Amino acid sequence: MVDQPLSQQLSMAMDNIKRAQKHMRKVFNTDDKPLFLLMHFDEVAQGGSIKISALKEALGVTAAAATQFVKRLEHFGYVQRELDHSDRRIINVYLSPKGIETVNQTKACFGLALNGLVEDLGQEDTKTLIRLLNKTSIYLEKEFLK
Repeated sequence: MVDQPLSQQLSMAMDNIKRAQKHMRKVFNTDDKPLFLLMHFDEVAQGGSIKISALKEALGVTAAAATQFVKRLEHFGYVQRELDHSDRRIINVYLSPKGIETVNQTKACFGLALNGLVEDLGQEDTKTLIRLLNKTSIYLEKEFLK
């Protein structure tokens, strides 16, 4: 691998991260517990309610896909819908008590896993990784989301 250009080594490392993320999705998003979807909803809604149209925009999906996303979470009792009091055509979606509890439990579980990574990497390497991941994210957004 040392003989390969740095860009190719970087591509391979990013592919490894993508594979690890797919595995994490399988762990956190089973048929009976769509936890990855729930965590994504919580991140987008930022602890409050969100309109399906805003959810669609935040996820970069169609209105139909956003509606299915909400229906799946609603099926498991993680979210609830409510008509907007000022405009009855608008539906707001928010975490149910079960959703809030599940988000908190999942964050704690995920936090433990990340604490293990921090322990394995050490403080300095973890700080370096965070800095580099943030720089990578900024670069990729600037470069590919023009």
